[in-house]
Amino acid sequence: KKQEIRPGCQECVKGKVDLVFLFDGSNSMSQDNFKSILDFIESVMNGLKNTSVQFAAVQFGTKVKTEFNFNDFQRVKDPKKLLASVGHMNTLTYTYKAILHAANNIFTKGSDRKS
Repeated sequence: KKQEIRPGCQECVKGKVDLVFLFDGSNSMSQDNFKSILDFIESVMNGLKNTSVQFAAVQFGTKVKTEFNFNDFQRVKDPKKLLASVGHMNTLTYTYKAILHAANNIFTKGSDRKS
């Protein structure tokens, strides 16, 4: 049974928010679970459209991959398009490496929010 997950934070986004989805693409995630993650990301993005929230997404397993960054989101705001080419890595899990990647490659000077 598929459970609908709805974002409950629309009222807390009055200021500027930069949100990075850091998600597990390892083989510990079944294909159904992986699809649920992508559905969740799309749902949150759709639920917070027309707000000041910017989005980025990073998948991790043995390697880490920026699926889309804040600049990509500024160019293409459609979650379906941004997530269309995301494939399940199906490798081992290295969470620490993913957190370092997001800190060093997503939250950078070149990705600053456009006022």
